[in-house]
Order: sequence, then C-alpha cells, then structure tokens
Amino acid sequence: MNLLAIFFGGMIGSIVRYVLVESFISDFPYGILLVNLIGSFLLGGSSVLLHRKNIPRTVRIGFTTGLIGSFTTYSTFAVENIEMILMGEYFTSFIYSFVSLMGGYFMAYLGISIAFNTKGERSV
Repeated sequence: MNLLAIFFGGMIGSIVRYVLVESFISDFPYGILLVNLIGSFLLGGSSVLLHRKNIPRTVRIGFTTGLIGSFTTYSTFAVENIEMILMGEYFTSFIYSFVSLMGGYFMAYLGISIAFNTKGERSV
C-alpha cells in the first residue's frame, strides 16, 4: 500500500513540477529554485503536521516521499550548477547554490515553525 501511495503522490508531484518549471523561460533556473524552496517549506511543515494529526503512515509517505519528493529535484539542481560552471558562469552558480541551500534551510525551518506554532504550541 505504501508503494501505491508513493506512486500516486509521485505522479502528482512530478506533473506539478513540470508545469511550474515550464512556466519560467529564462537562462537562470528560477523554476527549479522555486520548486525546491516550496518543497522545503511543505516538507518541513507537513512532517510536523501530518505526524501530530495522527495521519495514517501510508498517507504521510504518499505526501512526503511521493508528492514532495517528486516535486523537488536535487539532481536537476546539481546538473544545472555543473552546466553553469562548465560555461564559466561561476558567480551565477555560486548565487544559485547559496540561495538554494540557505533558502531551503530557511523555508524548511519556516514550515516547521509555523506547524509547531499552530494552536499555540512550542516553536522550534
């Protein structure tokens, strides 16, 4: 049952990522940056909320591993950085990496903090 939940979540997440990324036509990978930042926020918040609300494990796995896991993409982030470096775009690669990593940490923290603060519970 877990594999089926991951399959359906993955199907939805990958389609949403494709549509979102394709809406950005640019030399800079804004679409991938955006999906990774949104995904960090969603995974941070949902990992707290889904567990706290006693959502069945199969649903949690389908949402987190399936949907969010297929929505975000580290491999594309890595390949795009290598392509930038090979084209001599060192500063752009640095900015992309910095914003992706620091922004991802911040967005995950924000999602977790908001989830913990719902109904007046403790902050992270």
